[in-house]
Amino acid sequence: MEFTSTSVHRVHRMAAVTSMLRHPAFSRSSNPTRKMVLNSKSSAWVRSHCHSGVVLENPYWSRVLKGDRIMPKRLAAFASLAAPQEAAPKIQADDDFKPIVLPTNETSKTLLCIRHTSAHVLAMAVQKVFPDAKVTIGPWIERGFYYDFDMQPLADKDLKKIKKEMDRIIRRNLPLIREEVSREEAEQRIRAINEPYKLEILDSIKSEPITIYHIGDEWWDLCAGPHVESTGQLNKKAIELESVAGAYWRGDEKRQMLQRIYGTAWENEEQLKTYQFLKEEAKRRDHRRLGQELDLFSIQDDAHIFCLPSQIKEEIRSVLDLTEAILSQFDFKNYEINLSTKPEKAVGSDVIWEKATCALKDALEDKGWNYSVDEGGGAFYGPKIDLKIEDALGRKWQCSTVQRKNGPS
Repeated sequence: MEFTSTSVHRVHRMAAVTSMLRHPAFSRSSNPTRKMVLNSKSSAWVRSHCHSGVVLENPYWSRVLKGDRIMPKRLAAFASLAAPQEAAPKIQADDDFKPIVLPTNETSKTLLCIRHTSAHVLAMAVQKVFPDAKVTIGPWIERGFYYDFDMQPLADKDLKKIKKEMDRIIRRNLPLIREEVSREEAEQRIRAINEPYKLEILDSIKSEPITIYHIGDEWWDLCAGPHVESTGQLNKKAIELESVAGAYWRGDEKRQMLQRIYGTAWENEEQLKTYQFLKEEAKRRDHRRLGQELDLFSIQDDAHIFCLPSQIKEEIRSVLDLTEAILSQFDFKNYEINLSTKPEKAVGSDVIWEKATCALKDALEDKGWNYSVDEGGGAFYGPKIDLKIEDALGRKWQCSTVQRKNGPS
């Protein structure tokens, strides 16, 4: 019998780096990196956190510290990550700013309507600034909205022009009016304004009547809603156009390349500031950059344990204990745990799968952890436990997996 535990080694290595900064050897005057760190902008943080007596029992880092072999580049990168940082430029001017808990599309219907209407206002603004632009689709998404256009390539300066036009539309407080029309009427109107993509969208709508939303009497779109009652209900200071990207129509690389404008929209300016703050924090904590600077990436990211069938439950429980101990070093306490079971295509008999799944269940129940069952979500060779953690920015990450590999019993 064999099972694997992934990501534990990566997290353990990160924990070791954290403890390195707290090791008493770091404060020795003979340490070659001491002067560099004390002179850095992170010196206050380092002095307050590098106290003695807090270190993981890790032989490798003990040897490194005793030999004064801390690499300045890695230490500077970690100190920069751990030290308090200045907020995003738009937030710096407000000394009283404090991040707040942000609503979501699921928790706030008002926010969802704001984002949907913002997408429509964006499309109207684009066609006012660039009359030859053809509209396609513009949904709300997790943190805002986007809209795809068939038009010339856009630059950052174009986003500023578009945002100014959006602000004008908002100030005009134009009503959002819902209208029901027949399929034939909708097709006639679409052809009249020469919007070929809307014809294709109309063909994909199977229900009737067809609904249209107007912004005043100047612009309209095929849409099922919902929306705010008027553009004046949007807060122009809580809306920001973020970026432009290319996107194929209908996700088909053989179709037209479109210009996708991403934006974010919130109920008030305070929420936008919090969102901007969290974005900057995410950049600062980007593992793709930090991993390279700290040399944290390696190919050794899983472990294989071979054991007897009678030992499976005990070994799984031990791995779960180890995972919890390591994650607790970073104060990760909110876990989302999924037990993934036999998929449609799998190797091994039902009996083997049942034993393996029961062993994982028993280990989870011994831990007292709540979990959800992902029916059919296991690998073809065995069931697994997936553990997601929530970071300081409220994002969830797949961090550890305990995987039972079925073999002869």
